[in-house]
Amino acid sequence: MRTHHRPARLNGATPRPRGAVLLGFLILLAATGWTLSQWSQRAVDERQRDNEAELLWVGGQYRAAIESYFNGTPMGVKQLPLKLEDLIEDKRFPKPRRHLRKAYTDPMTPGKPLELLMQGRQIIGVRSTSGGEPFRRSGFEAGEEKFADAVTYGDWRFVANVRSVASPGAASAPAAAGASAPVTGAQP
Repeated sequence: MRTHHRPARLNGATPRPRGAVLLGFLILLAATGWTLSQWSQRAVDERQRDNEAELLWVGGQYRAAIESYFNGTPMGVKQLPLKLEDLIEDKRFPKPRRHLRKAYTDPMTPGKPLELLMQGRQIIGVRSTSGGEPFRRSGFEAGEEKFADAVTYGDWRFVANVRSVASPGAASAPAAAGASAPVTGAQP
């Protein structure tokens, strides 16, 4: 008969189960992966909220610039700008005025321009071209209350608060029904 001999133990130590170490490592790995995914999602959400805030600021800048251009019309019939450059450098005065510092890009679609909202040939506002769904649903400034019901960022329309004006050679149309065109010359 043959007997099985167990290997001699050094220093009288008892053997550890090998599976427990592997199981502990797998649990640690899973917990680390879950933590990183949660952190990553929070970072993405925070970036989107920052972009929303920037879109609200940029849209407000365009709205204010269009209103300034309209209200600053020298003697005669009030006008809306015909092109984006009119807001950046208004040459209707002996010394050109700046209603807008620069052409801003769409914060929700980096590198792409905002879309111009047109009434005939005149600019009445801007909007994002993003089809993303907004996080923000409340706390909007006066004039932006409708943003709470927006389905996409493109529904956030920053339209100047001016009375309807007929564009040269075109019939007057309601501001909300204006056609759209991309902003040209936009800078990051």
